[in-house]
Amino acid sequence: MLLCCTSWLAQGQQSDIPEQQLFYYGKMVIITIDKQLYVSDTSDFFYIHVSIKNSSRNVLGIDLTNPQHLLYSNQWQFSDTTFRSVIDETQMIPDDLNAVKAADLAEKLKENKLIMVLPTQTFDYYTEFNADKPEDTDLLKNNYLIVSIDGQMFFTDGKNVEQVKCNGDLNVDRDVALKCPLFWRNITDKSKIRHRN
Repeated sequence: MLLCCTSWLAQGQQSDIPEQQLFYYGKMVIITIDKQLYVSDTSDFFYIHVSIKNSSRNVLGIDLTNPQHLLYSNQWQFSDTTFRSVIDETQMIPDDLNAVKAADLAEKLKENKLIMVLPTQTFDYYTEFNADKPEDTDLLKNNYLIVSIDGQMFFTDGKNVEQVKCNGDLNVDRDVALKCPLFWRNITDKSKIRHRN
């Protein structure tokens, strides 16, 4: 029986559209994260899927010139509830959003170094948790797997700049609660994988 269930966990039902959790609702972007984990045959790690919708009326530039400017899974733990009872992780210190940073973004926009997203359109990516992933047997016997999100991102429309950060921003929902048992989904479009190093 365990072998059968473990196989189900590994295979998954790829046709289902995963539920998404609202992570951030800002002036220019709406960010959601799939309530699902992913694997790739190119790595032993697991991945999260982040979707960024341009909710402004202008073309939006996303700064991905620095591989550290991503949202990523920072820690995971099993839980009996949909929230963490212990928070003991180390978080990154975000950049200051100041005049120097705004000028840098404006220059990158001018030089076509940003990912451009039209109004109402969405840009999405996968990025890895670069350590051990949960065991299938543990995914069967626990109630929830909580994945905490960290990182930062920068967006600009040429006039305005928006920063999304996890450390110190109360406007983000950092913990993604995944109901167990859960199955792994395979990443089919590997061009959307963004590595942080």
